[in-house]
Amino acid sequence: MKEMIIVICVLGFCALVTLACLCLPRGKGKIGEQKVAKAIGPTIEGQRYVFNNYILSKDGKSHQIDHIVINARGVFVIETKNYSGAVFGSDGDKTWTLVYGKIKYKKYNPVRQNLTHAKKIRDILTGIPIYSLVVLVQNNTRHIKAQGVIPLKDLDLYLYTGQKVLSPEQMHDAYKKLAHARSMMSSKKHIRNVRKRAKKRQARFCPQCKAGLVKRNGVKGEFYECKRYPLCRYTRKA
Repeated sequence: MKEMIIVICVLGFCALVTLACLCLPRGKGKIGEQKVAKAIGPTIEGQRYVFNNYILSKDGKSHQIDHIVINARGVFVIETKNYSGAVFGSDGDKTWTLVYGKIKYKKYNPVRQNLTHAKKIRDILTGIPIYSLVVLVQNNTRHIKAQGVIPLKDLDLYLYTGQKVLSPEQMHDAYKKLAHARSMMSSKKHIRNVRKRAKKRQARFCPQCKAGLVKRNGVKGEFYECKRYPLCRYTRKA
């Protein structure tokens, strides 16, 4: 009896940990990517070619693309967002506003984010139509005023409705080029790279007023000072 209670407690703890992980942004993102991957379907030779969790790496920088679909219409570079609640944003906004109940918070505009990804793919595949597509998994696109942002329920329609411009040979050639360019870097290492770059960017700006920092020489050695000094007196050691 005692052993059974221990087993039940351990299983319950594991379930709670799993649930907590899934509720975190990264966990929600993974669930969203799985739903989009299922909606896209697998590679079917001659009809479509699919990459999920595609990573490019060059000069110490890495980029992770949620999905790439190659079909007769062209190449679709897809960013998946599993946002909850109402989402407000447009093409030109630097950030979008997410509203969940009484809570509001900002997220970097995924359209801008994915345009960078599309450009990276365009550098590999020349002369082929490349489409940047942001998919909102929870279909909450009502307040979005941006091109290329669609609800998950419309994904299949968007991918396969329109003029066919690529032959099976061109599709396969694009697939081979992307397969050759794909990095074998793990997702964990990519996340470490992203965090490292974010820290470097933060180190160049004043945390108080967001102005740039300038390196100075002082009595106690080198230090960083806000460009807006003396209006802003932030300093830190170099």
